[in-house]
Amino acid sequence: MVSHGPTKIAARTMHPRAILFVTCFFCGCTSTEKAIAPLGFGPLAKAEEIDQERLASQRQEVDYKKPSRAQAKSDMPSMSVSRTQVTFDAPAKVFSAEPATPAASGTSPLVPPTPAKLSDWLGLWHGKDTTRYQIPSFPPQPMDDPNAKVRVESPSSQQINLILIDTSTEKDICSLSAHIESNLAKIEAGQACFGSEDDAMNLSVNLRTGTATLRDSLLVVDLTLEANVQSEQFQANGTVDYHFEGKR
Repeated sequence: MVSHGPTKIAARTMHPRAILFVTCFFCGCTSTEKAIAPLGFGPLAKAEEIDQERLASQRQEVDYKKPSRAQAKSDMPSMSVSRTQVTFDAPAKVFSAEPATPAASGTSPLVPPTPAKLSDWLGLWHGKDTTRYQIPSFPPQPMDDPNAKVRVESPSSQQINLILIDTSTEKDICSLSAHIESNLAKIEAGQACFGSEDDAMNLSVNLRTGTATLRDSLLVVDLTLEANVQSEQFQANGTVDYHFEGKR
């Protein structure tokens, strides 16, 4: 029979430091030290923080390499176009393009003819004329006279008479009255010219339109006449065209 009495007594009378020593011997213990990292922020949390800083640095580099944003509509320069000018209005700079001034031409503009006086019209004009009969049974080819003559007379200050002359007989063919306005003379319509009356044929020719102009020292006459032919065999209508150019 084993007695346990002395053992119990020894445990009750053991000093507190001895109890602590025995507890450390059997259970193990360490000294209390201040923690390097706060609670909940261990080595894994530290590594995660380093990764986040690296990712933030990479984002900044990517943002730096991206092109800058496009200009907003309010920042874009405005453009106005007109017919003679193109202008770009920018916030700090203005560019204007003006049409180029045309180079001076080497040719002088046409000089209008000097206004004619009544005395510039009067006299005997020598030149050439062409008469074309466009009447059935008449020769179709024009009749030219290289020695044609036209005499100009004046019954009043604003009126002249253009007298056509038959150079084969030196007799007057007809006299046409015209109203002058400086270098232009308007011949009155309805006047008779180039007509003839004989036993075989009656040719009636009356003026439809006619003008006479002075070009420097040249007189030009243009006539269009209506023709009517009556004979025992037939009747016909047509026109007669007359053109004269001559000098005094």
